[in-house]
Amino acid sequence: MGYKDKIRLQAANIITLFRVILVPFFIYALFGKGVLSGFAALLIFITASISDYFDGYFARKFDTHSKLGEFLDPLADKILTGGAFISFIILPDFYVPFWPVLVILMREITVTIFRLLAIKKNKQIRTEFSGKIKTAVQMFSVICILSLLCIKKIYVSLRPEYDLEGGPQIWNQLVGPRGGPVLYYLPLILISVSAIFAIFSLVQYMMKNREILFGFSGKRVLNSAVKLFASGFFTGYIPFASGTFGTVLGCAVWVLLSRTGLYYAAAAVFVILGFAVSGYAQKKVFFEEDSPRIVIDEIAGILVAFVTFKFLPGLPGLVYLASGFLFFRFFDILKPFPIKNIQKVRAGAGVMLDDLLAAVFTNIVLQLIRIFIFEA
Repeated sequence: MGYKDKIRLQAANIITLFRVILVPFFIYALFGKGVLSGFAALLIFITASISDYFDGYFARKFDTHSKLGEFLDPLADKILTGGAFISFIILPDFYVPFWPVLVILMREITVTIFRLLAIKKNKQIRTEFSGKIKTAVQMFSVICILSLLCIKKIYVSLRPEYDLEGGPQIWNQLVGPRGGPVLYYLPLILISVSAIFAIFSLVQYMMKNREILFGFSGKRVLNSAVKLFASGFFTGYIPFASGTFGTVLGCAVWVLLSRTGLYYAAAAVFVILGFAVSGYAQKKVFFEEDSPRIVIDEIAGILVAFVTFKFLPGLPGLVYLASGFLFFRFFDILKPFPIKNIQKVRAGAGVMLDDLLAAVFTNIVLQLIRIFIFEA
């Protein structure tokens, strides 16, 4: 490698290290009290995010890829966004519980361990586009939250009597009692979406690099895990009406969990797993397009259909349960327009998309039942 090549290589790595160095300055500004500290945190984060583009640009332009750079670049992103998310938990300005941040951190730790394992084996990890989308969603979420924080700091500087420590009160003063809670909980929504993308990208990452990470025996384990989840814990192996039995399993989850926060987590997990394993199960496990043994799409679909309803013992609960089950099966089996068309989407996504669209139609019917029967 020539002298100029070494300089070009170091340029990309220096930009990556610059992003890491910015993190403590970013966190210090984030916890500052004044308006300038809020804008400083936002400016530092945007600068660090832009630097992520330039280190990759220089590496591609001069073709100066290195194992160190390939490891440091994503690690710098993880340190930057991870520091921001942990800080949001501590700040009293928003409601950000620990669990979605924990999901994101565990994903990043897992991927970092896998990268170290690949380096030890002298193998090159294949990155996925979903990983880039995950990073973009996380950075967008952080920028949105930082922008809200700047707005709050400006308002407090103008109206110091409303400098309340925590809760949605300050946001109620800013946008009214209806919009206040929305802004207060908006970071939770953004970080939860980031957590969903993190899980999805992790599953794709592991599947694409399974032979590097696990070897041949790991591939057998992976196929067994895909078979377990895609078949709805082997519900799909029932020799008749497997989709109907998968829907029954989803209904059982709704009955048991709909009155807890676990239901939304379960629905998100089944949707993510469905997209992650359906295409692979068709091509590598069951070797059949739209195999009847794949019922995770029915489970995820019925969970989404019921997502705005809670099961309560009594007539309304039973009506919603029976109606949701029947209408979902109706839309899923007959596939009226545009459900049948969306099923043709390739790469296994169509397996999930048609059931999710059937779930939307089912939810609309349930809303009509609620309005014209139980609220009339």
